[in-house]
Amino acid sequence: MQILSAPFSWLRRIFKPRAITLQEDSGATSVLNRELEQILESTTYSTTRKVIRQELQSFLKLFDKYLYHNANGHSLDLTKITPPSKHQLVRYESICKAEDVNASLSKLAVLKVDISSDLVVLGGQDGGSFLDLTVQQISNLSSTYDVDIPLILLKSLDSLGSSQQPENIVTIMQSKYPKIFKDAESPYRVLRSAGGGFDWCPAGNGDIYNTIMRSGMLDQLLLQGKEILFVSNLDNLGATVDPQILQHMVATETEFMLEVVEKRRGQAKSDILVSSAGQLTLLMENHVPPERFDDFQFAQGFKHGNTGSLWINLPALKRAMEQDSMHLDVVANTTVTSDNCSIIQLGTSAESGIQCFKKALGVHVPSHRFLPVRTCSDLLLVKSNVFSLRHGRLCLNEAKVFNDLPVIKLGDRFHQASDLLERFKDIPNLVDLDHLTVVGDVHFGKGVVLRGTVIVIAQNGHQLYIPDNSIIENLSGSLTSTEL
Repeated sequence: MQILSAPFSWLRRIFKPRAITLQEDSGATSVLNRELEQILESTTYSTTRKVIRQELQSFLKLFDKYLYHNANGHSLDLTKITPPSKHQLVRYESICKAEDVNASLSKLAVLKVDISSDLVVLGGQDGGSFLDLTVQQISNLSSTYDVDIPLILLKSLDSLGSSQQPENIVTIMQSKYPKIFKDAESPYRVLRSAGGGFDWCPAGNGDIYNTIMRSGMLDQLLLQGKEILFVSNLDNLGATVDPQILQHMVATETEFMLEVVEKRRGQAKSDILVSSAGQLTLLMENHVPPERFDDFQFAQGFKHGNTGSLWINLPALKRAMEQDSMHLDVVANTTVTSDNCSIIQLGTSAESGIQCFKKALGVHVPSHRFLPVRTCSDLLLVKSNVFSLRHGRLCLNEAKVFNDLPVIKLGDRFHQASDLLERFKDIPNLVDLDHLTVVGDVHFGKGVVLRGTVIVIAQNGHQLYIPDNSIIENLSGSLTSTEL
């Protein structure tokens, strides 16, 4: 790992920096400037050079904001935040069913954010990759309603090569930012990789706004008569085009809509939709002292978790971009090395764009619209008979009595999709399952049925095999094969 260090440069003069109250900061950004200039000087092609110049300008602006928040704290006053009011949050069930679907769909474009994942194949459900399922969904909507719905794929450094791209998809590249490095005695510097090159990272999903603006995609969509952009992560298999939500957005002239789900204990922490001085915003982990974040995660009223699925009015977005009013929250991912140095990746949050629009709305959607597949536990759920696959969409099994999805926690023996295939001869029947925890060296036979709450723990040093055609209901404990 090689670290660059150099004096002040031209880049700082491109824009007027924000006032910083951090005492040590007099040289913090000046050191970075020269290093960023070196990145630009190493670029030979003029077109690439222009793009990188824009990215570095955005990065340095973001770095200024990062320093400011480190010194002064976030501007969100925790004493004044409240749960969203009934006018700011609508329940999905209360939205009128879509009527003129063709008119609404003709105004729509879809953007999928491609997130790198090893769990890209559903298999066993006649599916394919996440992208294959999205293409099936859009193709079915387009043919059923005789409309043209552009499908855009936003790729990043992390997702290059992660999925094969069909010809009818437009791909745009997310910006990249340099990683930065800081120790106790030195200013911030640009990080180099072991090979000597610059070490880059994706600019975060908040970069979608800059990317579609700079690439000309925003103007192109507007010329095509598109007014609404549906944005979601490619690995969220529940995030499909919903004509009901789309028509509600058009009818109410909403400018920005964020889908949220009710948080449940045991789920991973997530940003929370809140209201501050009458404006919807996201309460993020970096807004709250570490010792207080859990207080908000499940406090009364603060229960609406961010899904990452956005509906954006394109003319309103164009106006906000031209007015430079898209003030997004900073996301800083910090890794501390063994010698107590910090490697920092800076980005922004797309969902925090909700605070930039007066006509913003949260939509409380059912849990099956939030199905991110990032672990083997997630993959087991979406491969199971809790869902069926229709035209690329995962639909809840009609045999389920309740719409609540089971909570699944697979232990450290389940890291990759291959582990799932190795330890399950086939996927168990989970229609009547509420909760499943598997710990230790456990294998499942064919035709297994799991019901209620099932907690299976293999004793240390023992392999536990669940026999074929077993029916297990409300089981909990540390077991050996002879106890089944």
